[in-house]
Amino acid sequence: MKEFETTFAKGLKKGLREDEDNPRNMEALVECLNTKPSEEGLIPIVPVTFSVTDVNANMSWPFPQVFDRPIADPICDRTTAVAYGDDDPIIIAINTTEKVDITYGLPPFTWAVVGTGLSWDLAETQVRVNKLTASGSATGTGTWTVTDACSNEAGGATQACPASLAYSGDDPIVQEAGTSVEVTILLGLSPFTWAVTGTDLSWANATTVGRTNTLIFGSSATGSGSWTVTDGCDSEVGGDTTGYSWVSHFDNSDWQDDGVHIAWNGTAWQVDKGGSAGNCKLLAIGTWADDYRPSKVRITYTAVFTLYYLRLEDTDGDKSILDFHNDGIDSLEELDLDFSAGLDISRIHFDPQSTHPNSLIVTDIEFYE
Repeated sequence: MKEFETTFAKGLKKGLREDEDNPRNMEALVECLNTKPSEEGLIPIVPVTFSVTDVNANMSWPFPQVFDRPIADPICDRTTAVAYGDDDPIIIAINTTEKVDITYGLPPFTWAVVGTGLSWDLAETQVRVNKLTASGSATGTGTWTVTDACSNEAGGATQACPASLAYSGDDPIVQEAGTSVEVTILLGLSPFTWAVTGTDLSWANATTVGRTNTLIFGSSATGSGSWTVTDGCDSEVGGDTTGYSWVSHFDNSDWQDDGVHIAWNGTAWQVDKGGSAGNCKLLAIGTWADDYRPSKVRITYTAVFTLYYLRLEDTDGDKSILDFHNDGIDSLEELDLDFSAGLDISRIHFDPQSTHPNSLIVTDIEFYE
C-alpha cells in the first residue's frame, strides 16, 4: 500500500504540469483529465468516443469530460423545451415592431412567421429574443413559431392591426335628455366595444361589428359624461358628453304679474295692454331662481304679431341676463343666457309690439339645463 500511496500522491502532485519543476498554473492541460486512480497510479486520458446524446443517468465512468469529436452534440434530453408564455395572439399595429421573448431551449433558434406583411428581424438567433415587424401592408391574423437546436417548438398567433381608432365628430356630444344620437368612429379593427359613464346614458349595443352605434340620453340624462370605444386591437378613442333638458318654470307658482298689462288666466299668461305703451313684466317668486344658471331660455307663445322684446334681468332691472329686442323672436326660439355678472333671474319682460294690444298669450317658459 505504501507504494500505491506514493505513486498516487506523485500523480496528484504532478497534476496539470508535465514536470514537477514547472511553475504552477503553467503549461497545457495534459494529465488529470478524465483519469482513474489505480495501484499503478493515475490512468491517463480515456477519450469519449460516443455521441453526447447517448449520455444518460446510468452512465458509468468515463464521464464526458473530453470529446473525441469535431463537433459536440447538445444534450437535448437534459434541456427544458423552448416555451412562450406572453400575449397570444401578439397584437401588432402596422408599421411597428414588437419584441418577442421565449424561455428555455438550446440555441440556435430558428424563427418563422406566416401572415401578410409580417417578418422577423433575424431568421436565426443565438439568444432567446427576436423582433416581429408589421409593415404597412400587414393585415389579418397569422402564426409564428420558433424552433430550438433540439427541434423543440413554441409559437402562437398574430393579429395585425390597422391604424388606430379615430373620432372626428362633436366633442362634447351635446344632446337633449330623452333623445339619442348616432356616433361613428373611423379606422380600427372589428369588433368594437362601447362604454359610457354618466347619468342615464347607454349605448344601443355593447359590441358592434360596424363602426356606428347609437348613444341614448335617457329622460334624466343631464350633466357631464364620457364615452369610449375599444377595437379588436385594443386601440381606444372617446370623448365627452353633455346632457340637457328643457325645464319649465312657467305658471303662477314661479311668477307673478305686475298687475298692469299681463295676468294669469288659469292656463297661460295673457297680455292685455289696452293700447298703452310699455312692456309686460313677470316677477320671479319662491326660491327656484336662486343661483339658477341655465344656459338658454325659450318662450312658447301665440300672437297676432311676433314677440319683438324679451329681457331677463336682476331685481333692480339695471343689469340683464338676456336683452333681445327689435329683431323679432319666434315661438320656441332658443336664446343664450349670460350669467357672467353673477346675477339671479328676478324679472322677465316681454312684449309683442308696443302699438298692438291684446296680441300675446304665453303658454310656456322653459330653461335649458
